[in-house]
Amino acid sequence: KIVFEDLALGVEDRPDSLQGQSVADALLAVHRSYLPCVLPLVERSLVHAMAHITGGGLPDNLPRVLPEGTAVRIERAGMPRPPVFDFLVEGGQVSETEAYRVFNMGFGMVLIVDAERVDEVVELVERAGEPGYRVGAVVEGDREVHL
Repeated sequence: KIVFEDLALGVEDRPDSLQGQSVADALLAVHRSYLPCVLPLVERSLVHAMAHITGGGLPDNLPRVLPEGTAVRIERAGMPRPPVFDFLVEGGQVSETEAYRVFNMGFGMVLIVDAERVDEVVELVERAGEPGYRVGAVVEGDREVHL
């Protein structure tokens, strides 16, 4: 709706905010498989929980893996935002709250690990060919996500 109705773009259009990509390329980007970088972490018992951030964004996906009495505080600035999300937010006049509820906003997979092992986990993720970021912390709460 945002792309084709609100902005009246076609699949071959290349808006400046997509940094040279066509609408088709941006919207049909190949989904990454996180298995090669996550499986070794699981096998080494470095991951307490993980959430694949799909429809529902962080607020709907992360609470599913949180134990009672915990919440997650996310630092949005800790995750680089792919241009396609800024394009959709601006073009559709989507609020930040709604954007993080319906899109992954660059958070493809979130791993919950011991705070003392974060640097090790990030290094292993990067060695496996994926960027790794420290984006938040588990805090006391009622299985909610604080952005």
